[in-house]
Amino acid sequence: MLDWRKHSKETVRRAKEEQKKLKRLTDEQLMELEDTLTAEYRDDRSPEAVAAFEPSPSLVRQLAVMYETDRRYIAAGWFWRRWRHPEKLEKWDKWKRRHMDEDGNLLPSAAVEMFGYQNTLESLSEALLNSYEEFVRGQAAAALGDLGDSSAVPALIDALQDESKEVRGHCVVSLMTLKDKKAVTPLTKLLTDDDSEVRGLAAAALGEIGNRKAIKPLIKTLGRLALEDRDEDESTAYFLVALDRLCTRVDIPLIIDALRDFGEDFSGVAIVILKHLCDENDIPFLKSVVRDESEDVRMIAAAILAKLGDGSGLADLLEDTSEEGRRVALAAAALFGELDKL
Repeated sequence: MLDWRKHSKETVRRAKEEQKKLKRLTDEQLMELEDTLTAEYRDDRSPEAVAAFEPSPSLVRQLAVMYETDRRYIAAGWFWRRWRHPEKLEKWDKWKRRHMDEDGNLLPSAAVEMFGYQNTLESLSEALLNSYEEFVRGQAAAALGDLGDSSAVPALIDALQDESKEVRGHCVVSLMTLKDKKAVTPLTKLLTDDDSEVRGLAAAALGEIGNRKAIKPLIKTLGRLALEDRDEDESTAYFLVALDRLCTRVDIPLIIDALRDFGEDFSGVAIVILKHLCDENDIPFLKSVVRDESEDVRMIAAAILAKLGDGSGLADLLEDTSEEGRRVALAAAALFGELDKL
């Protein structure tokens, strides 16, 4: 498998070397060169270089121009603002509007353009699915989201299988932006991705899209994460936010079922969700499960009941004088005391 990091590092190294040769050009010449290279981009590598994934000389030069232009823009911004001559920035602001966002970051479409692709649905989809450059695929995915056209969804879904976690992440974010329900099923498959950031983004996207079909997969996967001792997994927070967005009172039994299935490892998640979902209308259901076979269900049901102003759950637990009963009752009472902190 190609080492993308090593390959990208070599491309950047060559571009930085090429950049030194561009410093003698005027600003206007540099901008003109950029436009020319973008319009005339070609893969000028030999078959042997292609097979070895050697960087294209044209690509290297395009990147060099991008680096040098970016350097000059930053330098000009500092200099002219420092000396209170903002009108001198006009030509650079024109370049910025073409290539950068309000924060001065290179726009994805501009980055992809450096590699010879146009800012169109067809060209960006081609870049996403067929470019050998990880960076290009990722920026193409981001640019497709920026276009705001739901016609990009099929290409973005196909690219969810990309070997690069960065590319998968960009695809998920764009699908989150487009909010197309066709992406729900493919996104649920990413909930078990090897990368925690991708898992979290997929969960966040499902919450943003707002389709209730995602609730069961989210709960099931979150339970598995708990069983796998991933308490420190950064994706857990995204799962909770998604469930908070999607779940309503009718889903309370689903949370209880997951608590039965996953036990203590899921209790922390369950209490956070149930605390937000339950109200006085759920008191009868909570009373019905306060004597459940699962210790965790009994404990959480009693604590939530007490939070809702009904102490019958704790009273029921205290009636059990067995060692297990006392343990569960004490845990429920402690949990009740901690609910306001959750």
